[in-house]
Amino acid sequence: MNDKPEEKTDPIDSAIQIGLMALLTGWSIYIASPFIGPIIWGIIIAIGSHPLYSWLHKKICLGKNLTATLLTLLMLAVLIIPSVMLSGALVEEARELSGYLQEGNELSIPPPPDRIANWPLVGKKLHAFWVYASENPGEALGEIEPQLKTVGKWLLSAAAGTGLGILMFIFSILEFRVSNIVPPYIFG
Repeated sequence: MNDKPEEKTDPIDSAIQIGLMALLTGWSIYIASPFIGPIIWGIIIAIGSHPLYSWLHKKICLGKNLTATLLTLLMLAVLIIPSVMLSGALVEEARELSGYLQEGNELSIPPPPDRIANWPLVGKKLHAFWVYASENPGEALGEIEPQLKTVGKWLLSAAAGTGLGILMFIFSILEFRVSNIVPPYIFG
């Protein structure tokens, strides 16, 4: 029958092994968590763009890898070119405004349109403050400086988040290029 004697496992050893496996699994998930979103988006892009990939492959009669590379470059261009143009315009406008104010020019705020006073709830207060700001911009901006700093920090944070989102989307598109093997198995 069985020549080996039955080994009894110690419950403490089993608990330690299970705990270490759980710790290792949790740590692995923690390390991989920044990459899970882009990988999922890469798979979504690969599946969603497979009909375009198939059509382009048939039309240009290049190899599968060259077609996937061409489609990847096209998708990156569609994403990167408008992002760079928008970022450049925002930076240039900020630079011009900063230079304008550093030259000693005063900020001029035009008076508000009269229809703003008719807005419900905030119209009269907003109109009055806008009139005050158009007459005394330095004083008006000094009064709302804490709010402007808060909004400025939020805008910088949002811009950084947008930049990170664009980088992650670029990573997802590049992941699409790597995972161009997946759709044939899915679509047959």
